[in-house]
Amino acid sequence: MPSVRTIYLWLTVVLPWFSSLLYLLVPGGTIKYFGGVPTPSAKFWVQVVASGDIVIGFLALAGLKTRNSQVLQLIFQAIGVYNIFHMSTFWFNHLFREAHPAGPSFYISALIISSIACGYWGWWNPYQFDSEHIKTKIKF
Repeated sequence: MPSVRTIYLWLTVVLPWFSSLLYLLVPGGTIKYFGGVPTPSAKFWVQVVASGDIVIGFLALAGLKTRNSQVLQLIFQAIGVYNIFHMSTFWFNHLFREAHPAGPSFYISALIISSIACGYWGWWNPYQFDSEHIKTKIKF
């Protein structure tokens, strides 16, 4: 059975890449979903922003393949920082600009889960990696 960490990383590959496909292929639909008007510049920016989700998915995929605990720790830190800004932006816009169909509970849940997972695996417990990983801690 895969570990919780492996499941989290696979979800971090699949979900951002799925949303990126929507952003890239149907930018107008994405904008309408979030209550906006699909102008040419809005479509452009939705497609530009998709690159962030693509990179996060790529980092998670690299995390599934790496054998170096320092790299894995850094990947979790990057995913955590990205998700804090990403989900907080959605939540802020939902509260103060345009209510989204997903509702605030989705954004709050994603923010909490990501913060706990990435905080634990990225900062609080850097020695938890499997025996297949080199057990070292990043020193700043």
